[in-house]
Amino acid sequence: FWLKIFLSSAPQRPILRAFTVMRLASLLGAGAAAADSFYTHFHPQPLKNWQNDPNGPMYFKGYYHLFFQYNPTTWDCPFCNIHWYHMVSEDLLHWEHLPIALAPTTTDCGGVYSGSATVVKNQTTGEEVPILSYSVACGDAVAYAVPGNLSDPKLVEWVRPDYNPVIKVPKEVTGGFRDPTSAWQGADKVWRLLTACGDGEGTCQFKSPDLLNWTYAGAFHQPGTIYPEGQGIWECPDFYPVPGSDSFVLKASNETTRTDWWAVGKYTEVNDSSKADLFELQSADIQEGAQQVDFGTFYASKTFHDPVHDRQILIGWINYHCNGTDWAGIQSFPRVVSSDPANATRLMFEPIAEIAQLRNGTVPVEAVVEAGAKFMFPVRGDQLDVEVVVQGPSEVDVAVRVLAPEHPGEEDGLAVRLARSQDLGQLNGNPFAAPASDPLRVRLLVDHSIVEAFAQGGRAVASYPHCRASPKDTYLEVANLGGEEIRINALVHMLKTANVLPDTEESWELAEALI
Repeated sequence: FWLKIFLSSAPQRPILRAFTVMRLASLLGAGAAAADSFYTHFHPQPLKNWQNDPNGPMYFKGYYHLFFQYNPTTWDCPFCNIHWYHMVSEDLLHWEHLPIALAPTTTDCGGVYSGSATVVKNQTTGEEVPILSYSVACGDAVAYAVPGNLSDPKLVEWVRPDYNPVIKVPKEVTGGFRDPTSAWQGADKVWRLLTACGDGEGTCQFKSPDLLNWTYAGAFHQPGTIYPEGQGIWECPDFYPVPGSDSFVLKASNETTRTDWWAVGKYTEVNDSSKADLFELQSADIQEGAQQVDFGTFYASKTFHDPVHDRQILIGWINYHCNGTDWAGIQSFPRVVSSDPANATRLMFEPIAEIAQLRNGTVPVEAVVEAGAKFMFPVRGDQLDVEVVVQGPSEVDVAVRVLAPEHPGEEDGLAVRLARSQDLGQLNGNPFAAPASDPLRVRLLVDHSIVEAFAQGGRAVASYPHCRASPKDTYLEVANLGGEEIRINALVHMLKTANVLPDTEESWELAEALI
């Protein structure tokens, strides 16, 4: 079977083109006219141009792989000329830029749209083989790409088998059709995957005995009245086991509101390829119960299982553009998905522990802040991991302001508001469980033009782009907005740069290496 995949794909092996250093450097952003104070230093992003959805994250032969939607020619034409960008990392911190993995062909009708990776085992040799599944711009099919050289752990070259497409849009589906999930194999040895599907159908399921011949099994989970017919589709679905549990997570992205939602439920296989499996809710449904993956600017997230640390890693698209730059959008810092120990039907999202490897000094900060007063931290920076604990009365209302000028006004910097009343916390107005017996906690990852906030260990998360007025806006402040005195205990970790940066010698060397 796997021999068939590689032999049949050989005639369509892409021709590798040579670029001059100057041309490739231009594509990568090397030699930019001026230093970019907005470009992030520890978030995955290309050096230049438009990017959107993360695609196909996986671990393979010592490397973490991350693909994402990418326009190689400009930053200001969203969803145009979409390719798959490719990066690899050995630690999820330091990402190596590789040549584009997938470029559109005539069969992709204008763009290689979102998809996933599935790592399967060759039953004859026992060797693991990754398969990329992707959707096409015109929304009529799902196709595969496979490694051109399986002995290369970085998987630089990808080829398309000649039997593509592997799934065509079913005649029963009249709306959108795209964004296949990773495939999984049931106890009956039948493979399954989900796609975004229709107008109001939610997610659709397909089944296959061999990963080649797929049967439409029907709607897997329907949104019902909360997302009525005609209001778009649930994009970029994801489906995976809740870590340490028998329950499963269904995640969907609301095309209309550009928000990501999750639901926890009981999953039951149905041993009939013409019928969809069952997903019975144990939590609230998609778009209910404040079950948003991220309450800020965040969309199209994708997870993968990390076999090295036995954990589920989530990465999402944060869309923004700062004036004067030649790029748009970043990928979030990788997050670990876990079950809330206080409520098994709730999920939590925290930064991966590896971020501690970037720490380059820590400043502890303690302060008592009177009601209505402000406290300026004795440390500043735009590349930080800030952990803040607020102790005081059961009802608390504080604002933590970062990337601020030395004397900030109410509209300066980026303010994250943390409040609690009657065991209910709020992160900028978004609710999370916060018993009065526990101190309020918030963690902020600050990276030049993006702030990711994690409240109460990841019970609520929000990502906020912030294109500051000046590179000198690096101050941190806490404002006590409540009626009683509070005590602040904080750790401010300075972080080292992990990224290759535009307009550096390293980016020029990268341009030469990719020829």
